[in-house]
Parts: sequence; C-alpha cells; structure tokens
Amino acid sequence: MSAASFLPQDIAVCAAIQRKHASTYALATHFFPREQRVATQVFYAFVRTADDLIDEPVDPRREAVHESFEAWTAAWYRAYEGEVTIDPVLRASSTLFHAEGIALSEADAFLEAMRRDIDVTRYETYEDLMQKYVYGSAAVIGQVMTRLCGVEDEQTLAAARALGEAMQLTNFLRDVRADLVQRGRLYLAQDDLKDCGVSKDDLRLGYCTPGVRSLLERYILRARRLYAIADEGIPRLPRHAQRAVRLSRILYAGILDRIEAQEYDVFSKRASVSTSRKLWTAARILITS
Repeated sequence: MSAASFLPQDIAVCAAIQRKHASTYALATHFFPREQRVATQVFYAFVRTADDLIDEPVDPRREAVHESFEAWTAAWYRAYEGEVTIDPVLRASSTLFHAEGIALSEADAFLEAMRRDIDVTRYETYEDLMQKYVYGSAAVIGQVMTRLCGVEDEQTLAAARALGEAMQLTNFLRDVRADLVQRGRLYLAQDDLKDCGVSKDDLRLGYCTPGVRSLLERYILRARRLYAIADEGIPRLPRHAQRAVRLSRILYAGILDRIEAQEYDVFSKRASVSTSRKLWTAARILITS
C-alpha cells in the first residue's frame, strides 16, 4: 500500500513508538522500502499500544486494566468499522488492516492474548503456553508481517509463525525475573519447572541453580529449533525483506548466545546485544546480501 494512505502526523507518531520501544525492530525496518517501512511502523504501534495498556497501565488495579483495555479495544473495532477517530494509532492501524487485507481474526487472536495477560499468570504445559498465548502474541505477528511483505504461501507463513514464536521464547528467557517480580507472570510452563526441580522462588529471588540452568537450556533448545524452521522461510521473501528479517533473527538469537555466555544468569544482568554489535551486523547484512 502507498504511504500516502496515512496522515503524515500518524506516521510520525507510529514511528516514534517503534523507535522508543524496539531498537532492534526499528533498525531492521530501515531495510524496507518506504511503503513497507511505514506499514511496519503502523502495525508495531498497534501491537505496542495494546501491550502497554496491560503492562504499563495508568491504574494498575485489575479492574481498571480490564476497563481501559476493553475501552481501547472497542474504540479500535469502531475505527475498523469506519468510525472517525482522532487517535493516530487507531486511525492508522485500522487503515492498514483494510488496505492490506489483514484478517480481522488475526487482530482478534492478538487482542485475546493480550487480554489473557490481565488474569492468567501461569501455564501448566508448554503446549498450553504455545497454543493459548504465544500463537496470538507472537505467531500471528510474524504471519501479518509476512503478508505486509507481499508473501502469502503457507510454507513461508509457517516459517514466519515459527520466527515469532522463537522471538517470544527469547523474550521470556531474557525477562523471566522481571515478568515474575513486576507483573506476577511466569511464561515458563509449570511442568517444565517441576521436571527441572525449579520453584517460582528460585526465579523470583534470582537463584541461578543447576535446575534453573537446565530449565533455560531446555527453552533455548526449543527456541533454536524454531529459529531453524524460520530460516527455511527467509529465502522465500523478497530481497529487501530478507535483509530486515534476517537482521531481526540474528540479533534476537544473539540474546540466547548472551544468556549462555552469562552462564544462564539472567538475573543479575539483562542479556542483550550491544548497539555496536547491532550496527556491525546490519552493515554486514547490507554488504553481503
């Protein structure tokens, strides 16, 4: 779609949201031509705004979070149906969904995953985690992004879903203690904790026990298997999209390398890829692809 479909001030707001909250994605987005770069910024703003209503609420009481999220969600659906709105994210994202033919069911799946974060604090099995939360919060995101690149075949969409899932698992490992301490949520399945002999207190208090290391190793292995599936789809994307997706994939998978380098201590230091490493990786991809 043409960037002219959006108001310039709406594009500016959405781009600022992406720059503020997602340095890796913002860097990767620069590999896109302008039309897809704008579409990506708008879609990210939609996702981030909904997520922040849950994770960064003005009023943290559960009832208040429900109320503000449902009010915003209802406003988004009204904008999607054609109601005029002055909210730049609502206006731009509803335009994007129509212009790109993004299925409303994909918005539904994402918003339902966000809604679960208000009330659901743990998942009993890995399958529950993936099906009930990761699909809507991450796999759908990869699927939509692939469609924004103009690709519709199921093999590539499946690889894109795997990449979203791998990145989400990476987030879970990087932020495990913060999610638990600050938000009361645990995205590592209860049966995996039991199997590895890990308690919630081990994670809450930041004890890097042998059991915790075994637990993180298990999830790193799962994430890497998903990254490997994702790698099969990247060559099927347009060249400019290959660069952007490959950069995001390399940098996110690099977080797993950092966790291992820190001997699985994700508590005393947040595992992250340095800015210099990000820029070096971007330059290498630009030159070699």
